[in-house]
Amino acid sequence: HRSQAFDHAGCLEPLLEALEARVQAGSRRTALRLVGRLAVHFRHVPSDARSERLRLRFLLLRGRAQQDAGQFEAATRAYRSAEQLARRIGDLGASAAARTGLAEDALQHGRMLSAIALLETVHDDLGGELPVRSPSTESVAAQAHALHGRILLYLGQSADCVKQLLAAKKRV
Repeated sequence: HRSQAFDHAGCLEPLLEALEARVQAGSRRTALRLVGRLAVHFRHVPSDARSERLRLRFLLLRGRAQQDAGQFEAATRAYRSAEQLARRIGDLGASAAARTGLAEDALQHGRMLSAIALLETVHDDLGGELPVRSPSTESVAAQAHALHGRILLYLGQSADCVKQLLAAKKRV
């Protein structure tokens, strides 16, 4: 109802929660409809620390929804925007999530070495001692290791694949 009442700032969190649920459930059409609604609302919200964090969450979910729907170029744009915003506001976990999404896109387009290079940067950023380890950064690290393992398996490097999968398992 807030969305229809043009309460742009007030409807962002509920719509983001709905988008996250739809993306996790694999509902492509509904997720893309929510992406469109959220994009309209974000155009009307002034930029501040809170809205930037919400925008970052939106860009990551947007990238995933578009990737799931086969809209790879749009997903790449969303992930690149998310990466830039995450670096600007200093969110290492979101930056790693965006790079993992970009690596997934590189894999979809057959650029396996580019994907591995991106995933190595994620491993470097999330592999050391972080000031704060959160479930979300651990999840991103596990996803990056699993994707890296999958790529290595495609390349016929099964021993290295197993190492990456074991590293992923340690992170969850």
